[in-house]
Amino acid sequence: MIKTSNVSYRKECYCAEKKINLLLLCSLFFVLIGCQKQQQPKEHKSKSPEDALIYTFDFDKQDYQFRLLDGWIKFPEKDSKVAFFVANKEKKAFMSAGFEEKKALTLTQYTETFVNKVTDAGGKIKIKPEAKKLNGKSAEYLGFQLQDQKKRWLTYRSYLIEMDQYYINLAAWTSDENPDQALIDELNTMLSQFKEVDNE
Repeated sequence: MIKTSNVSYRKECYCAEKKINLLLLCSLFFVLIGCQKQQQPKEHKSKSPEDALIYTFDFDKQDYQFRLLDGWIKFPEKDSKVAFFVANKEKKAFMSAGFEEKKALTLTQYTETFVNKVTDAGGKIKIKPEAKKLNGKSAEYLGFQLQDQKKRWLTYRSYLIEMDQYYINLAAWTSDENPDQALIDELNTMLSQFKEVDNE
């Protein structure tokens, strides 16, 4: 009887010990998982230009740059006159720049020619050209609407910028039919970051 009792007692102790060990292992497992979750870096959201990724490109041996706000990414562009193409597909927003040789046109004349092209294509000037400085460069700022091939009205904000050898048509636009002020502000913020980089 005593031997049987000892065996039963040992079995109970052994089972209890296994349960405790199992509980300890489970606790340790959950603690480790918790630590790993805490160690994972938080996804960076660039809500302001100061935090955004700097995008640099070159055109005719000159570097230019601007900042990509959260959700904006680069897409390949095959047109040699278009220096870059970026977009925020979630917001139906886009930005690009075209370079044209200055020739003999003044900035005012270039702007008039550009406005005529927009109106000849059936576009509507919503904000008349206004002389501004964009990061130290003379520019004309304007807003207009233009239909795409699907007859959707696109809303544009654009800077026509005077450089030494070129005029740059820097434009940001959205295909949203009723863009709110927050989206328009984001287009303007994207445009306002554009600048020429000192290569020296």
